[in-house]
Amino acid sequence: MIRSRIAGGCHDGLCGDRGSSHGWDVPRGIVAGVRPSCLAERQPCSSLREVCMRLFVLVFAVVLALLSAAGASADRKKVVFLAGTKSHGPGEHEYEKGLRLLARCLRESPNLIGFQTEVHLYGWPEDPRTLDDADTIVLYSDGSDRDEQAHPLLVGSRLEVIGRQMRRGAGLVLLHYSTFAPVKRGGPQYLEWVGGHFDYETGTAPNRWLSRIQFAETTPYPATPKHPIARGISPFRLREEWYFNMRFAQSDRRRVPILKTAIPGVAEDQTVAWAIQRRDGGRGFAFTGGHLHSNWQVEGLRRMVLNAIVWTARAEVPAGGVQSTVAPDQDAIRALILTGHNHPAHDWRATTRALREELGRDGRMRLTVWEDPERMASEDLSGFDLLVLNYQNWERPTLSAAARERFARYVREGGGLVLVHFANGTWNDWPEFAGRISRRYWVEGKGTHDPFGTFRVRVRRPDHLLTRGLADFDTTDELYCGMPGDLPVDPLLTGQSIVTKREEPLAYACTYGRGRVFQTLLGHSVEGIRAPAHAEILRRAAAWAAGREVLPLTVDGRAVVWTPNPVVSGGIPARNPRDVAWPFVGGDRGGTRHSPLAQINRKNVGRLAVAWTYRTGDADPKANTTIECT
Repeated sequence: MIRSRIAGGCHDGLCGDRGSSHGWDVPRGIVAGVRPSCLAERQPCSSLREVCMRLFVLVFAVVLALLSAAGASADRKKVVFLAGTKSHGPGEHEYEKGLRLLARCLRESPNLIGFQTEVHLYGWPEDPRTLDDADTIVLYSDGSDRDEQAHPLLVGSRLEVIGRQMRRGAGLVLLHYSTFAPVKRGGPQYLEWVGGHFDYETGTAPNRWLSRIQFAETTPYPATPKHPIARGISPFRLREEWYFNMRFAQSDRRRVPILKTAIPGVAEDQTVAWAIQRRDGGRGFAFTGGHLHSNWQVEGLRRMVLNAIVWTARAEVPAGGVQSTVAPDQDAIRALILTGHNHPAHDWRATTRALREELGRDGRMRLTVWEDPERMASEDLSGFDLLVLNYQNWERPTLSAAARERFARYVREGGGLVLVHFANGTWNDWPEFAGRISRRYWVEGKGTHDPFGTFRVRVRRPDHLLTRGLADFDTTDELYCGMPGDLPVDPLLTGQSIVTKREEPLAYACTYGRGRVFQTLLGHSVEGIRAPAHAEILRRAAAWAAGREVLPLTVDGRAVVWTPNPVVSGGIPARNPRDVAWPFVGGDRGGTRHSPLAQINRKNVGRLAVAWTYRTGDADPKANTTIECT
């Protein structure tokens, strides 16, 4: 800092020593209107008084700014989000995506200020000390019904760590599956901290569940309209996996129902969200929904949860509730079509154009085309929800090791994949693709096809999500036959081959790691892509593989009829006796974990033998496997 010396006597008695000489160090440039060259000269008393006054004003302004900043810091609220490890398919239990969305809504809300957010993965922060000054903690994770260690708060001493935060008055928000807790460890704490939990141990049903689950589209409504969490909330429509009949402490006067809904087949409306004001000054909130990521698009649901976070942080919920926007495009299906070159017998560019047009009839589709799949070696695939492979590269070098690794990892970690027609022979020199990712693949000399022409396609699984409501249809295409592959397939479509004299599988759905894979052997030409029933199946399969809701369009101008699952006692959807698929983690929407398959029974189970073995390479000496099974 440049300083100048002011020398001279104090002529107004302010110093208490009239006539004495004093020096003042004044930062140059602070004193407006006084030239630096004059500061070394003796100044009249009025000039000195002006200097002092200006310095006083400056210091006062700085102190005021510091006090304002301190006040703003004191008003700031810190929210710690704990996102559990994903265990379900795409679009379901999207813990990280959901919490990042809520955190962004808090930070960017036009009628809310002063909120600081942190999102921690794997259900727990690397440094738990960040919880010590959190105003509220939001947990969105797996529960403990299958494995207590899957619940982040039941690992080690974490329950005690959260207990310390509760005793100092921190808030707690539990979403969906994280409400599951054992009645002896975790359950008592949940009753105290948030007022209730999902009880899967003390019921009289065969699975011992007291609480229940039902997937249904209902109209939830505010149960206590005057509560701050209910501000700006009116009844809204929601398709959700509802948990209900929760365990609540009897005569708990702290608990206030926030959201209720009618459940099909259940006599009384059920509480699906509630809040409590704890005796330690802290606040708790729980919501049993949150299964589908797409539901965060629903403003009423999003506002209720944001209001609850603000309220549990002991901040004022704005009149009308927390405002937020989620771009409609966030529910878009971002699909990448991988194509390549024009094989003499396959016009890839023409069929790709047809694919873009037919898939684009689903308004959620955002389609990109790469004509060089080798781009996968160097470009990021994480921005896509789905890969559509309409490509065959016999006459070009195979995919590089780097591109193979990225492609396989993308699907294995939950990305969707649709294989069209001759794509099953794309990389047949790569064992992981030929036989595992593509379960039926083309190898010259083994696979073949009937002559191009018109034939009948049979819908073998009319109860399946991808073919429901569709009838057998005629198409003009190539009927692939004799495709090798050891892994089993459950054909959705078949056709009678004139070459093999057999019903050949033409389309099926399966999984690879956490990714969903759909393969159709139809689609040789534009005509085959555009066949109305086949185009409809492709649209459904694309949404299914991407983890989005399957929205049937029309076939031949007629609306597709959906048959809802019947409901058995207890409100759990009954399983169709012909439905041998396992589309949900618990088998069906009711989580019954039951299969109607009867070919293996008590009489012959002892005669089972190993048919094939696959080494994943996942195990290590410490058994730190990442494989998840149902």
